[in-house]
Amino acid sequence: MTSNQRLKILEESLLQQGIFINKLFPSKQFIVLEQLIKVINRNKGIIQINTEELIQLIQSKKGISISIRTVRSTISAIKSTHQFIVTKTNNNREYLIVDKEHEDFMKIMNVVFHSSDICR
Repeated sequence: MTSNQRLKILEESLLQQGIFINKLFPSKQFIVLEQLIKVINRNKGIIQINTEELIQLIQSKKGISISIRTVRSTISAIKSTHQFIVTKTNNNREYLIVDKEHEDFMKIMNVVFHSSDICR
């Protein structure tokens, strides 16, 4: 699925819960969400990235300044959707994010985490 399709799935899921995506991810947080989904999609459903790398990526692609606080708020909002597994790695300096809706989710869980017991 494309990044736009993935965003649409997230938006529809949130709407079913009575949550508007632009309320959960206002302005710059939505930009961070879009970029994360693009990178996760390109990396077959999983990404490990630190806040500074993400900020630099957004600035180079979009020409927009994003703060560390905006990234952290976006990560918290992503966790609240329950559609992604989010953990901190490398002494809490990086995030590991897995898309539960990605077609390779079970493969990722088996290969990376040696577990298929984690429910969707």
